[in-house]
Amino acid sequence: NGWHSGDQDAEVRSQVDPEPGHSVVDGSSREMPLRTIALADQISYECAVERIYFSSTVLFQSRLYRFAVTNPSSIALPYSWRVVPAEEKERTGLLPYSITPPKGIIAAGSTAEFEIRFAPKEVEDFAALLDSRMPLQEPLRIPLNGSALRPWCHFEVPVSDYRAMRQAADPLDPKYEIIECESMGVKVRNVKRFYVLNPTSDPYEFQWTPEEPKSVPSAADQTAVHFRCLTKRGTILPGKKFEMLFEYLPTDPETHESRWIFSVAGKEASQSFLLVGTVKEPKVGFDVPCIKFKRLLVGGKTTEKVHIINKENLPLNFAFDRAMGAVRVSPKQGVIGPGESLAVDVRFQPTEEKFYNVNVVCNIKRKQKPLLLNIKGEGYQIHTQLVVEEADSEGRELRNNMKELLDFGDVQVEEKKSFTLKLSSPSKIPRFDDEQLPARYYFLWQLRNSFGRVITLHSEKPPYLSITPEQGVITQDSETTIIIEYSPMDLHKLDGATLQMRIPSGPEDTGYNLTLGGRSFRPPADPTLTEPKGDTEEGAAKDGNFPYEEVAGKKPSGLPGLAKTIIFKAPLGSTDCSRPFRFHHFTANPATFTATVEAAPGQKAVTLDFVPEAKEVKAEAAGPDGVEVCINVRFQPSALGEIRALLVMKSDIGEHKALLVGYAQPPQPQGPVDIAKGKPTNVDFQNPFMEPVEFSLQVDDPCFQLTQRAIKLDGKKTAPIPVSFAGDRVQQGRLLISAPNVSVPWVIFLQGNA
Repeated sequence: NGWHSGDQDAEVRSQVDPEPGHSVVDGSSREMPLRTIALADQISYECAVERIYFSSTVLFQSRLYRFAVTNPSSIALPYSWRVVPAEEKERTGLLPYSITPPKGIIAAGSTAEFEIRFAPKEVEDFAALLDSRMPLQEPLRIPLNGSALRPWCHFEVPVSDYRAMRQAADPLDPKYEIIECESMGVKVRNVKRFYVLNPTSDPYEFQWTPEEPKSVPSAADQTAVHFRCLTKRGTILPGKKFEMLFEYLPTDPETHESRWIFSVAGKEASQSFLLVGTVKEPKVGFDVPCIKFKRLLVGGKTTEKVHIINKENLPLNFAFDRAMGAVRVSPKQGVIGPGESLAVDVRFQPTEEKFYNVNVVCNIKRKQKPLLLNIKGEGYQIHTQLVVEEADSEGRELRNNMKELLDFGDVQVEEKKSFTLKLSSPSKIPRFDDEQLPARYYFLWQLRNSFGRVITLHSEKPPYLSITPEQGVITQDSETTIIIEYSPMDLHKLDGATLQMRIPSGPEDTGYNLTLGGRSFRPPADPTLTEPKGDTEEGAAKDGNFPYEEVAGKKPSGLPGLAKTIIFKAPLGSTDCSRPFRFHHFTANPATFTATVEAAPGQKAVTLDFVPEAKEVKAEAAGPDGVEVCINVRFQPSALGEIRALLVMKSDIGEHKALLVGYAQPPQPQGPVDIAKGKPTNVDFQNPFMEPVEFSLQVDDPCFQLTQRAIKLDGKKTAPIPVSFAGDRVQQGRLLISAPNVSVPWVIFLQGNA
């Protein structure tokens, strides 16, 4: 492919590329037609310009001429322009002509436009020839002619587009040349510098004079002089430059204009100038426009960090206003280096319960308007309400930090009595941001005796008192149910004890004091005592009948035919709660009792939460006082609330029954579990429910890390939960395990060791 000079006998050359390496598959060869298209034509052009004349042009100025060339042929027309002297004696390098574009291809049937520029730098007549160097016997050649004039002076100022963008009622006279000045902010001194060249061979003096305004200026215009010439007079030597200086001092961010006349002494040469001053706002600002602080307890404080970014190439001073209420900044003033950013700490410390919407004002030197940083936050206080549910009323509200009586009355040994309390935290003001989580705070219970000493809560030994939950988290605008239960296992008195609820994060007067009352008693007779039926022990045993009957009216279980009631209390998921069931064997022959768990009276389903620790127990032959038989029953709750079942001890001579009553309490805290740094440790957790459940996992300290956020376990299955520690010092945290149908999570305390 290519072009040639049009010689009819020119040799046509072609080249065939070798085929790439390949292998032929047998039976795959076939013939296909190859269609080729070739086009031949004579190269030609059309141009309406035969000669280009440029008007006389002042030195250091330029003139532009545009023309078009058309390619009427059906093949491409390449070109490559060059400017050559009209006569060989002239020097090509001094020709002040240039063309754009200098080379290229004109597509078939297309037209290309060209621009040729004449920019003389010497006083002379310039004759040249513009040669296209097209592949033709007679390529396009255009003669060029131009001449230069020597001015009195040349002003080296950039071309301005202010004339087209100017917004004013009166149009600007074309005689004015425009010089633009820019100021970085107001009340800043700026110096505009430019050079004036004397292209003549004689020195001359110059003078700058302000042009008199056509209308009488206002008082404000007379006092606000924005431009001042610092080189009003001087002498420019031949062929030399003189630096001109104008000072621009804006007092407001508006656009300012000032008219001046440059004149040459002794010559009728002058030039009018319009000096235009504009104010540029410094490119400086905060990296974020607003900070939204989380809800914060009144008196607390939190800090966020913002940056002031300076995108200018000069340093800028800043200073914050002093009065900002609950907001404090540090540093309050300083300097931001060019192209740098400065970190500022913003502290929020609410002093009252309300919403805060504060604009922090930061004044920047050279900037007309200050920077504004919007701060939003909310201060809240803890408001609690504790109500005791009573059967004969809607409930009794307990007074904050005042002594209130909670009397359990007389409770039979191994029975129970409980009070239900409702703890809530009503908010006094509505939340301003729904995206923020409601306020949360901790509460805990303490039991003190009449001497003020703290007593550990225990349900199976004195003081036989349990609280569910004993500690927890209450969320604002929500309600938590608290159950206080008294279940004495022996004779006991609660009189004089005080139960205190404390809120560590609240004010000092936040809390409740409950004076407790209550005592336990035993029934008149032992429910396991029996009386003979009248037959001898030996005869009754031989007949296969149980030789004793229970004393009528002495059944503490409250159900006919039951020896006693066994009460269990255990947190959900616990496997450590075990209670014994004791009864007496009075026959003269040994017996084997088989333990089974059946549905409680009034219930149909048999629960699996009660597990006898032995399938059967053996009783030896009894003497006159009988033989005590004991079997342990383990309580493994799989659901919250009360669970009942019937324990049956059956033998060939009779059976004993006991009512099993279990109270499943919310999960209790466990641990701590030691976690070594950099080494994951498995924390075993069992699904206490019968059905598969997906549990949510989280830790309350970022130094502890989990490999998963959820785990699904089959009923009663145990699985390890890997936990790792990345802290640099000994630190404590909590692993929180939540289930959809349990309001209180499992809490496992963690001990991170660095």
